[in-house]
Amino acid sequence: MRIPSLDGLRGVSILLVLLAHVVGTRHAPNLAWIGSVGDVGNLGVRVFFVVSGFLMTLLLERERESRGRISMADFLRRRATRILPAFGAYLAAIAVLSAAGCLALRRGDLLASATFTMNYHVPRSWYVGHLWSLSVEAQFYVGWALLSILAGRSRMRLVAIAALVFAPTSRVAIWVFAPHWRWMISEALPTMIDPLAAGSLLATLQPRLARHAAYHRFLCSTATGIALPVIVLALNAAMPHIAFSYPAGETLMNLVIAVGIHRAITCPATGAARFLNAKAVAGMGVISYSLYLWQQLFLDRESAAPTAAFPLNVALAIGMALLSYRFVERPALAFGRRVGRTEHRASTHAGRTDLRAYVAVG
Repeated sequence: MRIPSLDGLRGVSILLVLLAHVVGTRHAPNLAWIGSVGDVGNLGVRVFFVVSGFLMTLLLERERESRGRISMADFLRRRATRILPAFGAYLAAIAVLSAAGCLALRRGDLLASATFTMNYHVPRSWYVGHLWSLSVEAQFYVGWALLSILAGRSRMRLVAIAALVFAPTSRVAIWVFAPHWRWMISEALPTMIDPLAAGSLLATLQPRLARHAAYHRFLCSTATGIALPVIVLALNAAMPHIAFSYPAGETLMNLVIAVGIHRAITCPATGAARFLNAKAVAGMGVISYSLYLWQQLFLDRESAAPTAAFPLNVALAIGMALLSYRFVERPALAFGRRVGRTEHRASTHAGRTDLRAYVAVG
């Protein structure tokens, strides 16, 4: 599914992650000033999550509209086609490099990676540490699809609101009542579901919001365009203050990001939308998944290897992402589309056959 500005938002998100990870690598420029607006890498991942929640809910609702139901098997097949090939290629490369003695993994790293449970696996090595976010998304995809099937379309908005309340409650509860589990906060799915739920809530509200002219004027106004990034950066800078961020700050930031995403896809004439849809920015978003996977291998501030020194490390990360996208992601996505079209034709034919049989019997 191609929605205006979404690739650009992914592009900005991955650039924030790269910016955070390149800091401290050998020969990198002094970027300490970036810390004044908080952890930009965390912000990049958070935007990824809100976009994922929005897009996933939108896909589920469109499937329900077109087919009258949501097929869990088809959903899992599409997700597997999208995620597993590039992920498997990266994990295989890490396993080979570890076996060859080129890098060190911790016990259980590969198992936690392969089972998408990295967000519950600590301590872990740098080379697979970023896979915690993919684990959160994978767990969300399966759980959210099941909830969509069980709750139905009319109740998913309430489910999203409940998740927005549950996440800060779980963060505070763990911090206060289970201090030995504090490492789970903002990585375990219950404590990190609110950015995904914020995106999902936007997807469920979008048709209703589109009917309100006053909301559209507010969303596309210059003042809103200036205020949204300022508010997001201010909230991101406040994240270390857990008395604010855990109960309210993180959820508020997720909702503001969701409004920003809605502005980007609804107001194409704005300067921000034009920037996000620029070929270079959108192109970075297209390869963002492979780039997120591979950058971890090269943007390692603890490594003395030449491949981890700036600017070669950035060039290698982008180069590997391009190769992964060209030779792994694109062929897998093309295959998935062919399988999807075949299954759609088969189900349509079966439906027509059933209808003819019903009419004949009637």
